[in-house]
Amino acid sequence: MYPIWREHELYGYLFELKHFVTCILNGKKPRETFKDGYIVNCMLDACYRSVKTGKCEKITI
Repeated sequence: MYPIWREHELYGYLFELKHFVTCILNGKKPRETFKDGYIVNCMLDACYRSVKTGKCEKITI
């Protein structure tokens, strides 16, 4: 993939980074948790398995 013009704004990275920095500065926890990240990685693992098998794969958490 090639970067596109203003990608950070188009895909929301700017708002994610702003939220993250604001949380650090204010001593608050971000909206996303470790569990959220874990679930996303489980979903990605299932996608990779699906590509290899050519079938739908269950998301195992």
